Amino acid sequence: MKHLEELALREIRVFDHWTDAPLGTLLQMTDDNIRVIGVRSRFGFNNGLKDGIAIVSGDRAGNFLFDGLMGPALDLTDVVEVVAKNLGPSEFPRQVPAGLLVRHDGMHYLWVKVLPNGDVTGYVCLETGEYKSALPSEGRVAIGASVGVRMKLKADS
Repeated sequence: MKHLEELALREIRVFDHWTDAPLGTLLQMTDDNIRVIGVRSRFGFNNGLKDGIAIVSGDRAGNFLFDGLMGPALDLTDVVEVVAKNLGPSEFPRQVPAGLLVRHDGMHYLWVKVLPNGDVTGYVCLETGEYKSALPSEGRVAIGASVGVRMKLKADS
């Protein structure tokens, strides 16, 4: 699923601006007229942390967006979940591709590249939205070659 097409009205929660969402919130928003789903996060640069969105679905999965993001966002945290695609586990690759899903110390991290040029890379924790420039090799496991989203399964009543 690249983005959500429909949702029951009772499940819709809107943030007037995407920056109003707490870190780690799963959001759907529009960037350059393209709907994207991503995790509200922060990324570290030489001049400090910048707020943005780590994209977790579609062709842009594994990218971190921060410049030009404007406007409202839908909170999908309660209805959509992030999934590992092309499952591992596997040895850690020498060249880490954008979108690689990694488990370390009980948390899940997405290796992202920062758009527009993609020459800056690092990890975003999918649970907390926090940035890490690197993860220790001890206990680090690549669990999926890519990432995506699906509707959360409803528990039987």
